[in-house]
Amino acid sequence: MSHSYQDFQKNSPISMTAICILGACIVFICFAPLDYCKLIKPDEGRYAIIAREMVVTKDWIVPRLNGLLYFEKPPLHYWMTAISFSLFGENEWSARLWSAIAGMSGVLMLFFAASRLFGREVALYSALILVSSIFYLSLSRINTVDMGLSLFMEIALMSMLLAQRDSATPKENRWWSYLMWVGLALAVLTKGPMGIILPAGIFICYLPFSKKFSHALTLIKKIHLGVGTLIFLAITAPWFIAISLRHPAFLKFFFVREHIERFLTNAHNRDEVWWYLVPFLFFGFLPWTTFFLSLIQRKIRNEIFIGTNTHTSASNSTRFKPNLLLIIWSIFIFCFFSFSSSKLPTYVLPIYPALALLLGQVITKLTHRQFFYQILIISIIALIALIFSPQIANYPARHTPQILYYNWSWWVIVAGSIWFCGSIGALIFARYNKRLFSTITMTLSFLLATHLAISGYEELAPSFSSAYAATKILPYLSKKSTNNNSPNFYAVKTYDHTLPFYIKQRLILVNHTDEMEFGIVQEPEKWIETMEVFVQRWKQEPGALALMTKGTYNELKKASLPMKLIFEDSRRTIVLSPLN
Repeated sequence: MSHSYQDFQKNSPISMTAICILGACIVFICFAPLDYCKLIKPDEGRYAIIAREMVVTKDWIVPRLNGLLYFEKPPLHYWMTAISFSLFGENEWSARLWSAIAGMSGVLMLFFAASRLFGREVALYSALILVSSIFYLSLSRINTVDMGLSLFMEIALMSMLLAQRDSATPKENRWWSYLMWVGLALAVLTKGPMGIILPAGIFICYLPFSKKFSHALTLIKKIHLGVGTLIFLAITAPWFIAISLRHPAFLKFFFVREHIERFLTNAHNRDEVWWYLVPFLFFGFLPWTTFFLSLIQRKIRNEIFIGTNTHTSASNSTRFKPNLLLIIWSIFIFCFFSFSSSKLPTYVLPIYPALALLLGQVITKLTHRQFFYQILIISIIALIALIFSPQIANYPARHTPQILYYNWSWWVIVAGSIWFCGSIGALIFARYNKRLFSTITMTLSFLLATHLAISGYEELAPSFSSAYAATKILPYLSKKSTNNNSPNFYAVKTYDHTLPFYIKQRLILVNHTDEMEFGIVQEPEKWIETMEVFVQRWKQEPGALALMTKGTYNELKKASLPMKLIFEDSRRTIVLSPLN
């Protein structure tokens, strides 16, 4: 049985002030160093430049990537980043701000919901687990749509749990259900139909577990389907209608190509083995991965399926089982994407809040001995990670100079040392049955270690970002051409998503479509299809610039195309059309 909150307060000498200080430290660690690293290609550059184009063009309806129509995602993430740019300027910190806010909001939502469902003891452990899980923590520092999607799906999940719980009054049920529909709508506006399809499938899978048909009907009635649908449509429909009226081709591309074909076919070249997501789920939950063994064990013993919380009576506990819904949520999402023909590691992110809440309960139910051995295993893993961390210096990289990985390896070694020392401190606390202090020590040490390792990734920025190349070529772009505009900048047979953000200028694609094929088809005048046309234009535009690979540069040099080399590294070559 889990300890009561009164026992938790009595046995864990930590005040609310101390919890607030702990929260402030976590917030500072998560937000302060957001701008230490340059934007990394492709995702961070892509989503930053789409948001920037919204600010520059003042068109918040039509997403554009590098000036071309880009309909792969709905606009909510772009809107939030564009608002951040408008408030704080166009920089790395503001580009990543929405992901950080979404990540921290997910932790707060988990703490609040867990407090109402299972008490503050479970809530605190669950929040600490989630905020320090390496995958969740890392994605809260990267400009992608996934953290926002995770937040809104979590809001929908936790709102459903709070609305359906046995002790909820009719008023509480109604308003929490309304919030659930808001979360679903915002999830759809973030990443499309999956925001409603997945939760709907999970809810349907839960219904057969109701002991009586009447209980299933009650659960359906308590989601307020009629009003909820109106709320959902009021939030989602305006943008979908507006974009469809302006660009009729949107509907087929977005729903058929980007969702149905993405799931059923390998059209996006992301087909992987069925177990591809397993390592990202389990190793992504470090340092808490070992607690999965206890979770599985207690599942077999049927302890976490009871569904009783501190606020319900045993007689009513069979009507709704929050833990069962959490488990179905995790399994359904994992299986759905495991059998999809398109797999990305970030697809498992919405599972993390549900698993953190389950593991938070597991920690409170472990005996002193069980908890100690779990922390001991984590300490051994930390030692192994520290021992092998120098091997990053020998990472076999094709396009990245080995010296960059060598420089990054020192950051990783320091990070591994902090985690190992923190795990030893957590082990000492666990030895003396100071479970909360042990968890806090592990959380803070791993949080700091992870942020150091991520910050150290800046050592690789010369390869994975065009920020340094931009500093070399900006003086050439400041020179006005004959029509008093900045000179044209071509991307020949290649494209770098981060370059337009740092030079504040679009690139003209040459003989290269990449993910902008749809936009090119809609507006073919914005690109150059053949190298012959490019060569002709290049000779007529002194002062123009071009991005290309080393191989393309050698080909054009062999063809005697006049070019002046102004920047070169392992991934990109930038040339200038000589002035007359």
